[in-house]
Amino acid sequence: MATALQYAQEELAPCSDNDPELLSDLERTLALLAFADLEQSPVAGLLSKYGPQEEAFRFAMMVLRS
Repeated sequence: MATALQYAQEELAPCSDNDPELLSDLERTLALLAFADLEQSPVAGLLSKYGPQEEAFRFAMMVLRS
């Protein structure tokens, strides 16, 4: 988990400097790492049928914009 957080801080967060919404999406996605019971987490909606696909699409757009 530490490696994922470090990668996000060093590589992904700078990609979202110009788009606060993308930073928010990144933070929500990484918040999943903080919960042992994902279904009870405040970001459990990301686990819905389309949640992961939508987040993956937004993330891909963030990377492509950078």
